[in-house]
Amino acid sequence: MKTTVDLGGLEYIIHDDGSIEKRRGKGFRKSFPDKDGYLKVAIPTKQGTYNEPLHRVMWRAFKGPIPGGMTVDHIDNDKSHNHLDNFQLLTPEQNSAKGNARNWIAIDPAGTEHPTSDLVGFCKENNLHVGHMREVAHGYRNQTHSKGWKCYESL
Repeated sequence: MKTTVDLGGLEYIIHDDGSIEKRRGKGFRKSFPDKDGYLKVAIPTKQGTYNEPLHRVMWRAFKGPIPGGMTVDHIDNDKSHNHLDNFQLLTPEQNSAKGNARNWIAIDPAGTEHPTSDLVGFCKENNLHVGHMREVAHGYRNQTHSKGWKCYESL
């Protein structure tokens, strides 16, 4: 899928994989990573050039304006994966919670693994103390289990 986009008064063809093709001539507009790893595109204006995140350019080109108070999020958390199917709108609070999310593996006394990203909720459901499970996960006070359960943080 592709569409046209105006970047600084010049028309380009933008593809759903994040590539931006020159409308006149040959070649593609280059994107480059910023200090945080997001790909940006240089957009010329009468006042000078400014750099815009590629995922925001793509959202506007394919889906329209970004609603006020919303952010364009990379679903798979890979800031360089700018395919249209990898974007979703989130509030800043949702985006922050997603970015700070941790994944845990809790292992019950029988040895069955239970992956979760909500350790607090998981502990409530299983009548476990979340503080003790975190201590187990991080090896505090040489604690190796809580009520026979083990826990560790996964990547």
